[in-house]
Amino acid sequence: MSETAYPAALTLGAVSGMRSMMAPAVISWAARKAGLDLESTPFSAFNNGGVRKATMVAAIGEMVADKLPFIPARTGAVPMLTRAISGGAAGAAVCKTRNRSVVAGALVGAAAAVGAAYGAYYLRKQAARRFDVSDRTIAVIEDGIALAAGLIAIASLRPPKPEADKA
Repeated sequence: MSETAYPAALTLGAVSGMRSMMAPAVISWAARKAGLDLESTPFSAFNNGGVRKATMVAAIGEMVADKLPFIPARTGAVPMLTRAISGGAAGAAVCKTRNRSVVAGALVGAAAAVGAAYGAYYLRKQAARRFDVSDRTIAVIEDGIALAAGLIAIASLRPPKPEADKA
């Protein structure tokens, strides 16, 4: 299953580019509920109940705050750095669970976060204009895309279910 580590790192990095706290929340959820084995790794804190709750609250808070008119653009220096760190941590964590290079996973995740932050920002603006809908409407759609992509990335890391014996 290690062949899925880098695509998952890329996807979770992109999720961080759209919503900086979504990938840590998904990883923390997966560490508890979906069998993502982070024990005995530097990322084992994601398995902690308090961390899990904090990342969930942060992700939900970010989704709410993103719709407020006074929130700065994600392309600013601090939001971009936050997204790169989040994407890098997500990429490193999934690569560590699959015995792949943590450094490569971090680089893939961080690069994907930066690229997706810019791409999603401009796509969101274009979509709002093109379809003549509010930015908030597109932001809600972006929330769903980020969550779905994160869950799909985590699901790709699960080992396949054994086939039933055909007798």
